[in-house]
Amino acid sequence: QQYSEVVEEDSNHAEAINNWGAALHSLAETRNRPEALALLQEASAKLEQACALAPADFEAANNHADALAAWAALLSYNDAGVLVCGPESEAIWTRAYDRFAASMPSMTYDYDRVNCLCNWSTALSKHAEFKQELGDR
Repeated sequence: QQYSEVVEEDSNHAEAINNWGAALHSLAETRNRPEALALLQEASAKLEQACALAPADFEAANNHADALAAWAALLSYNDAGVLVCGPESEAIWTRAYDRFAASMPSMTYDYDRVNCLCNWSTALSKHAEFKQELGDR
């Protein structure tokens, strides 16, 4: 059964919506920039919906933060491939950091903490690297 079919039967099926969003995020990594941007935007919307349906679901929150960070990283470059870190990408970086922080109280296992902190650290490092590169120009 496809995610869309599960959601059609039960629009409040947070797990299916979370998995759908995570799958879109993974798929975006294999696509060209325009397709990846569209997939990451859709993934973020699905994962935001999953978070709204299940606010205490660590996996949905962490997946959403990861998708936002990937979207922000891609948006940090313009269509010509030049690093710009414009207002749109900066706003999405902020949303990613806020989502990582919001996921902290719902962590149950040490693995959750390690997973989230590693993902958060990776996002912070990438963003800082972009900012440094812009500052070095």
